[in-house]
Amino acid sequence: DKDGRITRTETEGSWVADHFGWIDGDEDDVLVEAEWQAARKTLMNRDHGLVAFDIADPKACRELWRSRRSLPDIATPIVYHDVVYTVMHGGVMSALDAATGKVLKKGRLEGANEEFYASPIAADGKLCFASHEGKLVIVEAGADWQIKVILDLKETLEATPAFAADGSLLVRTAAALYRLH
Repeated sequence: DKDGRITRTETEGSWVADHFGWIDGDEDDVLVEAEWQAARKTLMNRDHGLVAFDIADPKACRELWRSRRSLPDIATPIVYHDVVYTVMHGGVMSALDAATGKVLKKGRLEGANEEFYASPIAADGKLCFASHEGKLVIVEAGADWQIKVILDLKETLEATPAFAADGSLLVRTAAALYRLH
């Protein structure tokens, strides 16, 4: 309405609506120019990335490496057996050497080319990735990771899966909580 402010209602149906909460710094449900410029600066920051630090000496903490590629959109990276694993929307998975940041392997999780919000989990030499659309992808861990199985629950996955003490997998969907053995 050209008043120099953007209300939550004015953003409906746009990408801004999905990000309104973090852009609205003072949480008053109105975006002003200063908030918009701060968000723009954050999004345009070319110094972002996945960063590894040497924290052996807290007084001399130093950056070991930084990767500006293979960055997940939402899912948290996981370090398992000295390899950093990431998954991006579209099912693009990467394995990076935890010591150097060198990309060891990058490829698509064929059969699960969708959105990944849940963070991966790892145990017993395997990784589990859960797509928002309901697919569980079990991957054999390692620099040359391989897909072992894809299970389609045909339900929206709402949370990061978890391993139970008995080794079973707990998965929360929009409709139910599953225990897979």
